[in-house]
Amino acid sequence: MKALLTLTLFCLSTIALASPVCYEPEDNWSELPQEICFEKMEVNLETSILSIVESGNVFPRALPLNYLARRNENGFSFRASHLYLDSWEGGCESGSTVVLNLKGKTDNDGLVEYLEVSADYEYAHDSCHSEVRKGHANYKLKIK
Repeated sequence: MKALLTLTLFCLSTIALASPVCYEPEDNWSELPQEICFEKMEVNLETSILSIVESGNVFPRALPLNYLARRNENGFSFRASHLYLDSWEGGCESGSTVVLNLKGKTDNDGLVEYLEVSADYEYAHDSCHSEVRKGHANYKLKIK
C-alpha cells in the first residue's frame, strides 16, 4: 500500500511537467466522464483560482476554489467543485446532475502535488413518480 501511495504521489507531482495524468471512475454510471486527463494544474494562491489544462474539456480553464488553507510550512490544501451536468427536463421527465470535485495539495508555489477526483450525482427516471437517487463515485489513477 505504501509503495502504491508513493507511486501515486510521484505521478501526481508531475502534473505540470510530464504527459497527462488520467483518472477513471470506480463507478460505471454512464453520465460520469469516463476519463479525465490533466496536462497541467496550478493554484494561484493570491486569487484562489485553480488553473487547469486538460484534454477532455470537462473542467473550465479557471476554476474558483471552495477552500484554500495552509496545511503546513510546505504547502496548501485546496478543494474545488464544478457542475459538469445538469439535465433535468420539465414535467415528469427523467434527469440527472453531476458535480465533479477536486481535492488536493500544493507546494508553496501553487503547483499541485497531490490530487483526488470524485463526483456526486443524482438522477431520476420519472421525477414525479420515483425517488431521486443520489450517489458518489471516486476516481482512480488510470495506469496506461
